[in-house]
Amino acid sequence: MSLIITLLSAWLLALSGGPLSFDAADAAFERDADYAKSCSLLLEMLPKAETPAQKAEVYWRLSRAENMLGEGVTTKEEKRKHFGQGIRYAEEAIAADPKNYNGYMWHCANVGRDVQTKPLTQQTSAVPVMIKDLDTILETLGRKDCSEAWQAKSEIYWHHPFKSNDTAVEYARKAVRTIPNGELRLRTRVWLAEILYERNKGGDRAEAKTLLSDARKRYESLSQPTPAERKDFKKLVALENKCK
Repeated sequence: MSLIITLLSAWLLALSGGPLSFDAADAAFERDADYAKSCSLLLEMLPKAETPAQKAEVYWRLSRAENMLGEGVTTKEEKRKHFGQGIRYAEEAIAADPKNYNGYMWHCANVGRDVQTKPLTQQTSAVPVMIKDLDTILETLGRKDCSEAWQAKSEIYWHHPFKSNDTAVEYARKAVRTIPNGELRLRTRVWLAEILYERNKGGDRAEAKTLLSDARKRYESLSQPTPAERKDFKKLVALENKCK
């Protein structure tokens, strides 16, 4: 009987594709900011992703890596290449697993950055696409705890000439409130402080100073900040100086 159970377990594991570890690819992305290495590791993993869920996990990470590679190049042509590839990877992630919110998140991010390389007249056309991605996460999938989606929606409303800055602030507050326990998300905290400082209604700037003070304490408690966190901390310091 035990032999039958062992064989059955092995068969089920084969059907599921077996576990995939993203530790190395995630460490290259988050700890080392080596986006090319992360991309390379993920491309090596792609043939091993046998289930739709596994494929989605690889594809959205590829989309994320391409987004950051696009941020690091200078010419519009290079940026479009990376952001365009990021869009395609995100579409593959969504097709593989429409319930995985990360595909929509990085589709939105790459669409937003890609359109910034194009003429101003074309940029507004991307807004409905991005809003649809974010509403799919927040409403259709019911992920109202998705801090990244609230922040992205806040940024769209803040920068769009026909959207409400007040609504942008409320979305940013939701982004801060939904930061997962134990995570810093310095960029999210600084973003709210930044737009409160710029809006400057009532006690906005006092609230911004409190946010920055709290964010600084959280940052200084880190034993080893990531490259992205160190970059965001520079923004925090610059905003603190403005708030004095």
